[in-house]
Amino acid sequence: MGQTLDQLRRIARRGRKRGLCLHFVTQSPQHLPPELYELANNKIVHQVTGAENLRTLKAAAGSVSEGVWADVPALGRGRAVIVSSQYPHPLVARIRPAASRRNYSA
Repeated sequence: MGQTLDQLRRIARRGRKRGLCLHFVTQSPQHLPPELYELANNKIVHQVTGAENLRTLKAAAGSVSEGVWADVPALGRGRAVIVSSQYPHPLVARIRPAASRRNYSA
């Protein structure tokens, strides 16, 4: 796992100057190294309930108010908080379900 994380760090660092975008998706934010959060300009946070996960996201997101973080454990289906350098304040977004009805179960 350590070699994989080293490769991700290197790709994230070098890829930014070449316009490469990486998306890290996890159900356990505390398992990602802090450096990956520092390299990410945007964060999309869906419902998170674990205290350690919330602490990790708070540290990564910077100056987001406690009121926003208090709402994160109660975010409903299709809701997310978006933290971006493009916006002065976090946004609460409603994300619509996919239009297709494909069955992805095995």
